[in-house]
Amino acid sequence: GLSGLLFSANPQPGNQPFDLESWSITIGLMLALMGVAIFIVRRLKSAHWRAGISGTAGALSFAMVAAFTKLTTIQLSHGILATLVSWQLWALFASGMLSIIMLQSTYGAGPLATSQPAMETTEPIVSILIGILLFGDFVNLRGLALATEIVAGGLVIVGIWLMGSSKKLYLS
Repeated sequence: GLSGLLFSANPQPGNQPFDLESWSITIGLMLALMGVAIFIVRRLKSAHWRAGISGTAGALSFAMVAAFTKLTTIQLSHGILATLVSWQLWALFASGMLSIIMLQSTYGAGPLATSQPAMETTEPIVSILIGILLFGDFVNLRGLALATEIVAGGLVIVGIWLMGSSKKLYLS
C-alpha cells in the first residue's frame, strides 16, 4: 500500500512563501482540536474511545513537530545564530514538549491497540495536508493516480489498524 501510494502521488517539494496568517490559523486550529480532544477524553468512560481520541490528538501534535522541523531546517539556511533566535526553533521545542505530554497521556488513556493505530494513521494524513496547504508541496491528484492513491492509502490504513489491533503480534 505504501509503495503504491508513494509511486502514484509522486510527491514533490513545494516552494510556497511563508504566510503568517495561514500558519497562525493552522496552529490555532490544531491547538483547539487538541484541547477539545482532551476535554472529551477526560469525560469518557470507555477506555477504547479515550485511547482512540487521545491518539488522534497526539498525532496532531506530532504533525506540528514535523512542520516546525521543516521550518527550522529552512531557517538554518540563514545561519545558526539566526536559527537560535527564530520563532521556528522555539515552536519546534514547544511542540516537541507538547507531543511528549500528549503521548504519555495517550499511553495512560487506554489500550495501545487502539491508540497506536489512531496515531499512526492520523499523523501522516495531517502532515501531508500541512505540506500541501502551507508548504505548497505537490501531490499528483489527477485521474488514475488519485484513484490509486485512495486505494493504496486505504490499504495502508487497514494494514496499520490490523497490525495495531492484532492479538497475535509478538516481538522477538
